[in-house]
Amino acid sequence: MNELMKDYHIELTWSGENQWWVADIPDIPFCATDGATPEEALMALNETFEVLQEVYEEDSESFPEPKKPPLPTIETLKEASKYLKISRIAESVGMNPHTLQTKLKRGSPLKEEEASKILNFIAEKWKTIAGIDTKTNYHNTTGKASNRKKTELITHSKKHKVPLN
Repeated sequence: MNELMKDYHIELTWSGENQWWVADIPDIPFCATDGATPEEALMALNETFEVLQEVYEEDSESFPEPKKPPLPTIETLKEASKYLKISRIAESVGMNPHTLQTKLKRGSPLKEEEASKILNFIAEKWKTIAGIDTKTNYHNTTGKASNRKKTELITHSKKHKVPLN
């Protein structure tokens, strides 16, 4: 996989209507592909990424910069706590488990540093489980394109009962 591509947020979506996996880098216009498996879609995305790099270079245009992924909110973490061991996450990111549990109960916001560490931990765990070496969010798509239902990484893992602990 292209080293530069690893810096971008990648969405990997199952299209139930078309029975295909769709891989997309939202930060780069027209950088989207599909495949019968997640691996095929990601390999095709890598090729598309490299072609687009060449096109931007040939046109003397600057290549779009990657944007930072959104940090988890306390609300996201509350939802995730139904399916994940919050104490394990806290310990893994250097937080006192009691402190994180208290923040969840009170709805206290996470500090940016805490949220960033939690996001990185969950993403790394997910990549290990899924066997994917990229910043990937999984989405499940149902129905027509106009009625697409996106389910974020944490929800996707609960839907398929994949433990992140």
